[in-house]
Amino acid sequence: MGDYRTPLSKARGLGSAKSGVGHFISQRISAIALLVLIPTFIWSVATLPSGDYAAAQAWLGSPWGAIVTLLTLTAALKRAVGHAPSVSLHAIPGLVAGAIPRG
Repeated sequence: MGDYRTPLSKARGLGSAKSGVGHFISQRISAIALLVLIPTFIWSVATLPSGDYAAAQAWLGSPWGAIVTLLTLTAALKRAVGHAPSVSLHAIPGLVAGAIPRG
């Protein structure tokens, strides 16, 4: 016996293509950005004149250090959040209520 279902009926229930392409592109862009930003960040920190706290603070206070750090952290967090499971906002009050000791 043959399968008499139409291609549309075969495809139903297999999931939707709503945000998959956008997620795919976002992950690729953040990966390419991190390929450039992480070595730049490591090189910038490694070439500090001295390894003390004051030199690191001065580097972060400079426009170059602040921009490189901000871009690297933003791309890394964007990439990490893309893989994290979503948490329903309705579950948060229950989580918070469970964390508060009653006594």
